[in-house]
Amino acid sequence: MFKQIRTEEQLAYAVGFFSQTNKTQMLTAFYIQSPAKGLAEVDARINDFRHNFTADLAKVSAETFATTKNSVLISLTQPPKNLSEEMGEFIGDWREQNYAFDSRNRLIEAVKQVTLEDVIDLYNKLQDGSTFAQVMIQMRGTQFADQDFASIKGAITITDIDAFHQQQAQ
Repeated sequence: MFKQIRTEEQLAYAVGFFSQTNKTQMLTAFYIQSPAKGLAEVDARINDFRHNFTADLAKVSAETFATTKNSVLISLTQPPKNLSEEMGEFIGDWREQNYAFDSRNRLIEAVKQVTLEDVIDLYNKLQDGSTFAQVMIQMRGTQFADQDFASIKGAITITDIDAFHQQQAQ
């Protein structure tokens, strides 16, 4: 994604993807900071990438998947390099009130069990929008102040975050 959008298309300064979990919730995110395109155009470009990635994922060989999976397992099973790394997994479990302190072992076992078909199925569920919620955060600079924000069909637009939080508390 970075090479295509940042280098080849010269669409953006910053391009990226990240994922994380919060308790049992998974978050995946794409971000683009562009001096060349407005929000709707950037959203369209992200959607193109996401759609095209479905085809790229379908082309992944069993051998490539196994190699990638093995690399992940190697990194997960490496002994901690310092005290911070060693205590990090325990602090995370403690914060989540997981007093079995077994998150890392459960993750390792889950990675051992995951198949390429599981990954493709999850990605397809993320793509179709029917299983997972979608949140879009948009900011625009003065150069694009006259252009509309991107929109998601059926989305609820929040323009006042404090009012949104008060509404959720009720």
